[in-house]
Amino acid sequence: MPVPEQTTTTTTTIIHASDKHNRQPLPSRIFLSGLDCYNFPSEICVQWLFHSAPESIQDAVFRLKSALSEALELYPPMTGTICKDANDDLYISLENRNRPGTPFIFEIKDTPYDNDASALQPRDFRVLLPVGSNTFIVKVVQFSCGTIGVASSLHHQIADPRGYMDFHATWTQLARGELVDLKRIPYDWSRIPGRFFPPPSDGEPISPPPGIMIVSPKVDSTSNRFGIPSVATKWKMSKSSLIQLKADLSPTPSSATDKWISTGDALTSLIFGAITRARENGNVARVEGRSSVESQIESIMVPGDGRFRIPPGNTEGSYFGNLNINCNYTVTRADLLSPTLEAARRVALAIRDQLECQLSTEAIANQLAFFENRKTSKSSERISTTADVFLSNWCCFDLQGPNYDFGFGKPFKATSGIDGRAVPGFVLLMQTHEFGEVFLWIGVEREGGEELKADLLLNKYATLVQ
Repeated sequence: MPVPEQTTTTTTTIIHASDKHNRQPLPSRIFLSGLDCYNFPSEICVQWLFHSAPESIQDAVFRLKSALSEALELYPPMTGTICKDANDDLYISLENRNRPGTPFIFEIKDTPYDNDASALQPRDFRVLLPVGSNTFIVKVVQFSCGTIGVASSLHHQIADPRGYMDFHATWTQLARGELVDLKRIPYDWSRIPGRFFPPPSDGEPISPPPGIMIVSPKVDSTSNRFGIPSVATKWKMSKSSLIQLKADLSPTPSSATDKWISTGDALTSLIFGAITRARENGNVARVEGRSSVESQIESIMVPGDGRFRIPPGNTEGSYFGNLNINCNYTVTRADLLSPTLEAARRVALAIRDQLECQLSTEAIANQLAFFENRKTSKSSERISTTADVFLSNWCCFDLQGPNYDFGFGKPFKATSGIDGRAVPGFVLLMQTHEFGEVFLWIGVEREGGEELKADLLLNKYATLVQ
């Protein structure tokens, strides 16, 4: 018996910013900061799933489009295009010719939602976005079962995860018909993150932050790993497992030390060790940009939101751009290769010690000054990252909370949209705040895929989902 042909109806509308608010005139160009330029032209993507809409799907889509138009007016950098001037400096162009509008894709499928993230992906997956890519794209899908998906994709050089989520919180408020507190939205769109921190002391050299090196523009060690065949796995950790992991890796009373670790330190230690062991047991070849065999150490890059380290307090609503501070922690390879709690405890303590140092006010000021002095767009040099593992932690965002319901009610699922896709050594963490569960997306080279799935310590605390 022939299988019925599946059909999808797709319409794309271009959404332009509204003109409802008396905002100050826009500059024609917003030059990117050193931190903006440091980020690869990748995408930030989140997908939200809802059981149904409180109105007809046509009315729901109209409501989302209207709210999106107003949100784009309040966040003009989302409407521009990243360009390069004659000096190779990158900037967001807000000239009319470079504000083509935001594609809003609406699909109606005659098949039910089956957890396939690709069905909601706003753009064809690319590790790096090509020049001229749309800054922001939205996709809404109605499945035959009634499930509604809302997804978006943002060019990472426009903003970091905090900026991305702030925009979506504003969009959600507008979609619910609520008033937006304009004091929480920047009026100054300039990209000068160093203005929030005291400048480095006069006479002190501005040195590369840990894990950062200056190379020839022909060398780009980090991107070498993008084309390597990899295996993507998804894991889940319960709240009780997280509590137990932290307890197991915390210093013992008999150690007579006042040192402590956070749950994040313990989780980072667990993941870092599992990837290192999987690579070792799978005989994964080392590529340029990773630690050398002779060094006897491994390193992990973990960005931290610099807004929470600003001396007077945080800058909620006062900065839109990339303000993630890049921390690079080095740990002895022997401890990472040992699948014991004693070794994992030493790794967690080493991470905590380095975190406190690298997120000090002085270290952050030095890092910001370094990136501003040597923007990656300069043709004479390029900044490259040396790290064996890269970890992106989204656990601070309550993705299934009321701030991101778009007027549909509580989403039953929120995901990164990278299921089944990964770059070796890249890790993404997300948390469901209601239940305290943490989901881990871990990418590893193909040779280490089965070794990762069989890791004893990882399996003790986490459950393989896919």
